[in-house]
Amino acid sequence: MRQSYTEILLTEPATETMTVIGAAPATAVDKNYEQTFTNLAVVNVNHDLGKRPSVFAVDSAGDEVEGKVNHIDNANLVVTFTANFTGTIICN
Repeated sequence: MRQSYTEILLTEPATETMTVIGAAPATAVDKNYEQTFTNLAVVNVNHDLGKRPSVFAVDSAGDEVEGKVNHIDNANLVVTFTANFTGTIICN
């Protein structure tokens, strides 16, 4: 299968076309998953993304919260926080 790459045309100030090496094919779509939770310190996430995603959490005010991530497999992980709170787990 032939992969295509994104070409970027620079018009100001350069007038050359360059190929971005290592870019994702134009048809690639990255998978992601979000899961909200309420008043928990341990959150089990069944993201079913088929990969071990990067993970971060935000509280209900939108502030990022640090937690310990344990990837169980390519479809499940557990995030542990030091205290209960309400927020969202974001997997990418």
